[in-house]
Amino acid sequence: MSRIMFTKGFALGFVSLLFAEAALARQPIEPVQIEPGAVFVFSDGRAERFVEDKGDTEVWATRKGREFVRSPNFTVPILEWEVGSVEGKRSISGNADAIWPPRENLRSRFRVTTDVTRDKDSSRRSLQYWSCSTGKFETRELPFGEAEVIPVACDRYSPSNMNLLERRTWLWAPDIGHYVERSFQNLSTGERETITLCAKIPGRTVTEKRIDAIIEQGC
Repeated sequence: MSRIMFTKGFALGFVSLLFAEAALARQPIEPVQIEPGAVFVFSDGRAERFVEDKGDTEVWATRKGREFVRSPNFTVPILEWEVGSVEGKRSISGNADAIWPPRENLRSRFRVTTDVTRDKDSSRRSLQYWSCSTGKFETRELPFGEAEVIPVACDRYSPSNMNLLERRTWLWAPDIGHYVERSFQNLSTGERETITLCAKIPGRTVTEKRIDAIIEQGC
């Protein structure tokens, strides 16, 4: 009898443990905070500097100092930017943040409205429809070491006929607070591109020479 009771007790404890682990897995995974001034260097030679956390949005800058505004949720396209006489702004509707912070088996759908103004006189508006989902956490070997990542995939559809136009995928690493790989695929032309995060440089140690050295060495 005692053996049967022990077995039942063990089974109940095991089931309780499974429920506890499942509940823990459903909790949002908060990314580490990126310190102002940190620079992320990518395999395509791009270097982006984190300027400021404004809560719902973040300010970043290119290596040339041009600032742009984005959501902490990287599946959302850049929200504000300015290049020469061209200014761009985007507004988001839908549940884009249902996938943020990423955890396993989430989905989101949202619409992006983009307004581009040239020389303050002419403007153009366009729409994008996006559908995103997350996979399961996995361990990947990266240029700077091993990291736990979760894959995130987003599909863009035509607003006129809902044909699938584009697919973007990311590998997001919560311990880094940033994606470590991003892929793009144009489904109408077959064009593909993948970039990898080569290094994250703390703001206090950033120099132009160090950025040049990482870009020259590659990932």
